[in-house]
Amino acid sequence: MSHLISNLALLMAAVSAAYLLFKAIQSIGSKKPQQKNRGLPAFNVDGTPMMGAFDMNGNPYGIASSMFNDNEK
Repeated sequence: MSHLISNLALLMAAVSAAYLLFKAIQSIGSKKPQQKNRGLPAFNVDGTPMMGAFDMNGNPYGIASSMFNDNEK
């Protein structure tokens, strides 16, 4: 009976290893998944493109100007 259990455990380990190897080979050359939209806005309120949580001027979403912008007085 113990031989049956050990043989079954070896068989399960072999099947698991074969499955993991199959999945690894299958993923070679496959396309990377596209980045999911995380609910972040694409543009700030003034139309500046967003890059993550900040727009290209360094302002967070909802802020159209910054105290660091020298061209605004």
